[in-house]
Amino acid sequence: MNISVDALNLNFLSLSLYANNVRQQLISSQYDSSTYRFTIKPVMFLKPNITYRLEFNYTGLINDYRDGGLFYTRWRDNYFGYTNHYIVATFFAIGYGARSTFPCFDDPSFKANFSVTLISPTAFKALGNMPLESESEIE
Repeated sequence: MNISVDALNLNFLSLSLYANNVRQQLISSQYDSSTYRFTIKPVMFLKPNITYRLEFNYTGLINDYRDGGLFYTRWRDNYFGYTNHYIVATFFAIGYGARSTFPCFDDPSFKANFSVTLISPTAFKALGNMPLESESEIE
């Protein structure tokens, strides 16, 4: 049995599959650019009542705001000097959607819990719409 996730404009650096926290061997993994799907073929067959976890290390693009997904845009501060500010934000309902931000099942019929690790320069302020789990500085 294969596992397929949606992915668009993502560069996969590494992939791991775990069953009950034990790393599993993979036969293959490949990306299909016509369907925008990344398919993983594990050595073992997936079984019910076992917790599986996929871990990906990847890079992606920041899109133009018209394309949605992870995008950049600017806003003008009209109160303090009419200066332009730039932000990076997400919008998954149009354009490239979630699949251009992280590997996922990009379909409204699926709902999932996920965690995000964000690395940003200390001069920037990272914002989200969920409670912050942890924050730390790296060197």
